[in-house]
Amino acid sequence: MIRILINYSACKVKDSFQSNINVKRMAIMRKLIKRTIEYSRHEDISTTLCSGKKLTHKLITHGFSKAVHFQKRGQYAQESIASPWGLYYINPVRIKYTISQPDLRNNLTLVPYGGIRSGDWDAKKSKFEDHYVYCSFVERFLNGTPWTETEYYRIQIERGRDKQEMLRQLKHYEDIYNIIQEDGYRSQQELNPQKLPCPEAHEVTVHIGRNGEYIRHDGRHRLAIAKILDLERIPVRVCLRHSEWQRVRDMIVSEGRVPHDVGDHPDLKDLRSTDT
Repeated sequence: MIRILINYSACKVKDSFQSNINVKRMAIMRKLIKRTIEYSRHEDISTTLCSGKKLTHKLITHGFSKAVHFQKRGQYAQESIASPWGLYYINPVRIKYTISQPDLRNNLTLVPYGGIRSGDWDAKKSKFEDHYVYCSFVERFLNGTPWTETEYYRIQIERGRDKQEMLRQLKHYEDIYNIIQEDGYRSQQELNPQKLPCPEAHEVTVHIGRNGEYIRHDGRHRLAIAKILDLERIPVRVCLRHSEWQRVRDMIVSEGRVPHDVGDHPDLKDLRSTDT
């Protein structure tokens, strides 16, 4: 059953590329499948199958992103193309916006990690601290409001979530909050060494808009907790960059200068060695 799931992942990636598949892309997919098999050996069958849908999505996106990384090299200076599976640390205060998955999908047909897209997709953003998840977490963790009186609980129940299942999930978030409060924020690699096939794919992920603004893509619960606890930094992975922001990265490599208004931006840290 596990191998069926893995083969399905490989087929989905293959279909995405159609006739454009080359040896390098297939080598990437073979490596990813090997890591998936290794992961399945560490987990019991029920755990693997229960998380199968989400894991398959992560693997497809991860494998596709690696291939897109090579595709983009012909459009921009090679050194300006950031690794789609790399991580760096930022202050969670910098992540001021969020965007809903439906809004993003309505503007983009596919959102690979490390992707570069033009258009007004970043204009669909809204303030993260106005999001009902963040507001509900503030109510619970700072004001002591019972979960059952929060907007998050109400919305999930209205959407058909089982009440007991929802309460168990909320208890899980409380456990995460307490662990981070006591032990600090740790990366997925630190939490699950040698267990996840691509641990970086499970971190808080962000987009970067045309002006360099960070927009939350995934990991809203952990981001809310990090903000509430006023943490200094958390690891993030960039999912999508606006093409106008990518031009800034490209200019640094091509012209050797960093614009003064974005000079301290964390997304430019990997390029600063090229600055003259």
